[in-house]
Parts: sequence; C-alpha cells; structure tokens
Amino acid sequence: IDGFSAALGLAVAQSNARVNIGTDGTGQSVIVADSLDVLSNADTGVYARPPSKFAALAVGVSLNTARIDVGDAYIMTAEDALFQSSSDAKLNVLADITAGEIIAIAVATTVQVTDVASHIGEEAVLIVGGDLLVAGHTTDRNRTHARADGGAEGSSGMAFAVSVQHGTTEAWLDGDANVAGDISVQAMQKSEDVEAQKSLLFPSVFPGVSATANLGSRSSGDALEDLSSGIKSPIMGPIGKAGSALWAKVFDSGANSTTLKRNPVEWGASIAVLYDENHVDARVGTDSTTTDDRADIEADGDITVAATVSNRPDVTAASTVIGEKETLSANKDKKLSGTNSRGNAIAVGVGIVNNDAQATINGSADVDAKGELAVRADALNEIDVLDLWGINLVSPWIEEFVTDHKSEQGDRVVNNGDTVRASKDHSAGGGPGYYTYLGPSGNNIDLSQTDFTDTNFWEPYYPGNGTFVSGFRNFSTYMDSNLGLKSNLVDTWSQAVAQGQKLSSVGLSATAMVMNHTAKARIKDGARVNQDPDGTLPDGTAGPAGSFRTDTQNVRVEANSVNNTINLVGNFLTPNASNLGLKFEPTEFPRKWKPGRDKYSPLLGNNDTIGAVGLTGATFVTLSNAEATIEDGVDLYGDS
Repeated sequence: IDGFSAALGLAVAQSNARVNIGTDGTGQSVIVADSLDVLSNADTGVYARPPSKFAALAVGVSLNTARIDVGDAYIMTAEDALFQSSSDAKLNVLADITAGEIIAIAVATTVQVTDVASHIGEEAVLIVGGDLLVAGHTTDRNRTHARADGGAEGSSGMAFAVSVQHGTTEAWLDGDANVAGDISVQAMQKSEDVEAQKSLLFPSVFPGVSATANLGSRSSGDALEDLSSGIKSPIMGPIGKAGSALWAKVFDSGANSTTLKRNPVEWGASIAVLYDENHVDARVGTDSTTTDDRADIEADGDITVAATVSNRPDVTAASTVIGEKETLSANKDKKLSGTNSRGNAIAVGVGIVNNDAQATINGSADVDAKGELAVRADALNEIDVLDLWGINLVSPWIEEFVTDHKSEQGDRVVNNGDTVRASKDHSAGGGPGYYTYLGPSGNNIDLSQTDFTDTNFWEPYYPGNGTFVSGFRNFSTYMDSNLGLKSNLVDTWSQAVAQGQKLSSVGLSATAMVMNHTAKARIKDGARVNQDPDGTLPDGTAGPAGSFRTDTQNVRVEANSVNNTINLVGNFLTPNASNLGLKFEPTEFPRKWKPGRDKYSPLLGNNDTIGAVGLTGATFVTLSNAEATIEDGVDLYGDS
C-alpha cells in the first residue's frame, strides 16, 4: 500500500568468556610464576535501526558472561597476582519513523543480561609476593530510543521504548591467601551513556530509554539532524520524488496529486519503560553455614573489600502535536488543505531500578592486615556537577587540567574515577603526569608513595587529547528540541504538548519512578579480625613475635546510599532553536534556512491555547537502606 511500509531489526550479541583453574576434580592445579594475570573479558556491541515509513520494530539483545573460577589450586607468585573478570555491553537500538504520511508506529526494545564473577574457591591457596587483586567490573551502556514522526500531515504517531536490564557482579575470596602487599577484593558496576554519531556526521552522546512522538512539523526538532537532512536533500530529494512519481504511474495510486488533506484528529502517544536490576557482591570467606574450612587471609599491607553500584537511570517520554503549523507536506511536494480540529498528546514514563551492593567478611574468615582493613558498600545515583547543563560545555577542558588530587598531598581518600597529578619530584613510580584511579571508592592512599605504573589501579591520561571531541559531543546535545535540558539536566522527563488545533488540544503526561537502593557493609558473626599478632610466613611458619602490631591496624566499615534525581513532568513547550527564531527545513539546503515565525511563550497563553486541557501526574518512590555493621560474635582488634 502506498505510504505504508514496515521493518523489523533484530540484533543479538552473546559473549562468553570463562577461565577455570583446578575445577575439574582431577587433583590440585599448581602455578608458580613471577607474576600472574588471569583475565576474563566479555564485550558486546549491539546496533539495530530498521528503516521504515510506517512501522518499525527494533530489538537488541546483549548476553555477557565473564567468569573466573579457581578451585583446588596452589598458586605462588614472586610479584603481583590479578584475577579480573569484566564486561562492557553497548546497546544502541533505534526504531525511527520520520515523516510518515498517515500513521507512524515505532517500537524499540532491549534486553541486557550480564554475569561477571571472579571466584577464588575454598580449596584455593594463594602465596603472593606483591599485591593481590580479585575483581569483577561491569560497564553498561544502553540507548533504547523510539521515535514516531507523523510529519506535517500525519494523523497518529505512537512510540514505545522498553528496556530490561539485569546484572550480577561478584568478587569472592573464599580460600587462603598470604600476601606480602595489599589485598583488594572489589566488585563494581557502572552505567554510562552511549557515544555515537548523530545523523552519521556529528559525534554525540545518547542516554537511557526514550520514546518521542511528533506530529505537525517537518522538522525533527534537532538542528543537527535537520542540517544533515538538508545537506543530503539535493541528492535524496529528487530520488524520492522520482520514486513516488513512478509508483503513481504504475499503480495509479494518486500519489501525483498536488494536494493532501490534513487529518482532522491528531494523536501522539509515547511510552518509555525501564526495568534495571544490579547486584554487586564483594566478599571474603564463604557464606556457607555447614563448612568447617575457614578462609585464612593475611596481608602485610592493607585489605580492602569493596562493592560499588554507580547507576544513573534516564527515562524520557515526549509527545508533541502541533496543528496547522505547516502548509506543505513532509517532502514539500504537496499543499496541505483542511483543518486539524482536535489534537491529543499522551506521554508516560515508567522506571523501576534496584541497586544492591554487598561488601562482606563472612563468619568463616580469619583476616589479618598489618595496615588498614576497609569494608565498604556504595549504591550511588549521584549527580556530577561538571556534567550539568551549561557547565558541561566547558568541563571537558576543566577536567583535563584540574585534578582531584596531587601526589604531594600524601594521604588522601580516593574514589573510583578520581584524577591525580603526580609532581615532577614524584619518584615512587610513574613519574610526573596525570593519572585516573581505577580501584574501589573510599581508599585511603598515600599518593606520595604510590606507584602509578600499576595498571590494576591507575591509568595515565594526557590533557588535551580528545578534549575537542568530548566538548563537541556535549555541545551537540544542545541542538535538540529542548536545548539540551533533557540530556544534561533532567533524569526523568514526561512532556505532552498539543497546540494549534481549532476545537480542542489535550495533553496528558505522567511519570512513575521507583528507586530501591541497598548498601550493606558487614563483618559477620564468627569472623576473626586481626587476632594473629605474629602473622604467618609464606612457608606456613609463625612470623616474628608481635610483627603485626603496627599501630596502623585501623578498621573501617562504611555503607553509603546516594540518590540524586531531577524530574520533570508536565504539558509545556520547551525552548529550542526553532521556536527561538531559526526555522529549520530538513528538505532544504542549510543556506536557505531563514528566521521563523514561531515564538516561545513559556508563561503566558496565546490563541493556540484556546480550548486546551492539560493533566499531569507524577509518583516518585525512593527507598534507601545503608547498613554498616560489625555483628555480635566478631573477634576484632583495631587501632582505630
């Protein structure tokens, strides 16, 4: 049928990376090495964008598994030992209908499942001459976007975006470990925006789950997308018109008519749904209540057990229905006649997010550290001021040269992602330069004595590299239909606009958001902490008497839950480049663009608001549970 087409885009990516040591039941595995890196990485990239003028269904699925399992194994290293599993899943899924002539239906769906684990089992024995790191790291990047653009003459635009995400990240040290340096058991999950090109030409960033429906305008609302379309129009425009003319001659469809009647009733509906669940678990000692085999963990340095979830959800639903704004059809090849009598815009956003961070020393563990013992759990939905609207236009340059810490400051509490400038006199490793911290948050580190060449915890960067691209990515988000307010300020956005119809304009918008955060840092009943004053030598004999009583055996148990959100819901028109005076024509070369007649009136009504009705509803539920506990029945020695 002329004017109707449907397309399905399905992309499925599965990555499975597993490392097994001493798990086959045939006897003990033995590894002796100068240093040991055991890595399991599962990375996927999913892209789906089916082209259509009527209906599009885009589905993206990412299944990532990265596991390290150490069973009956004896491992000895002269230097560091690293066991790290990681996953990086990127989903960029779009159902995009532009300039549909009668009806536009766009559905985008993503499913993301991640299983990351580094398990050192009960039978394992580790003798490490340097530092020991047991880590699980998960990075989630998800853009699920549905856009239904009915064009200037469309009667209905419906957009539905649904994303389901589930992730488990674990780092377990259940066996015996005797370590000459530091021990770090860390499980971390974080979410990031998708970096991609806008209209194939411009680097940009795209957050979260969004559904948008637009009727009554030839412009996409995004200046850069219209610019790209305008550049291509001298080539693609004549091809499209020639195809329509050929179709009309062959099938006598009437497509060669010079007029097109407006639809009297316009409908715009958008629904965006996010379900996101993240479980992060870092532990020492098995949680089994039936085993008699205790984990014996000893470090001549510090011991850190850290679980961190850092996740900022983003949900957008927006519907805009404008009556009788345009006089020509989407391709500007037909005149529009008739009246838009009624307009209805509906926008609904729904989000359910569960973040669970557990950092535990179980009752089956004996843990001794000459230095500090830290148990920390963080469930974070935290606003970074440098990423906010306006500030992020200059922050790429600020962040490149202004660091969080300096090496000469000595002892500092350092969080994941913090930056450090090493002075020209730094001699502990790495030399002068700039470094990003990759380890768990809340670590107390003497930066003056830090070896920045340790790639398990530090990554060098070079100020100025990539700054322009980062800055332009941020700038490009300001060219959308709300001057970047959604991308750079607001976390949940539900907006319904119906304007310009002759009889009635109705806008209905609603948001329902549930955020459930749990952060628990615990030393459980039965655990024995710093009970061995002498320590144990690598050969299993007792160390020098009192060698572990260093006056630095501090014990910290911390839990943090942070939940910052900026939410917006309502029936209103936001400022953008078009209604602030520049008329965009995606069917014209940019040099023909000219000042438009649209005017932005944020506070006062005008003739377009006569007969308008708006209803708005919002429900936000935030549940936060942060527990830092040393249970009864724990034997503990600490200097502070």
